[in-house]
Amino acid sequence: MIIRNKPFLFSFKKRRDILRKLTKNAICCLTCGDIIESKTVHDFQTCRCGKVLVDGDCGYAKRISPPGVPSEWYEDLYEWKEL
Repeated sequence: MIIRNKPFLFSFKKRRDILRKLTKNAICCLTCGDIIESKTVHDFQTCRCGKVLVDGDCGYAKRISPPGVPSEWYEDLYEWKEL
């Protein structure tokens, strides 16, 4: 399994800094089609087939998938809010 941490608190655009907050931390498993969402810290969610997992809240996002390119296993469904 490959663990990918994605700190999503800040996003930097071309000439100015834009502060964004993650409002939805979810992924869709491309193997079984489950949509799983983690809503709180340490709210570790697994899809039905067990291939992908999501963890975290709106402060960070962690995805776990088998080795290889992540886009082969899941699609990110996270949503942002600009502050």
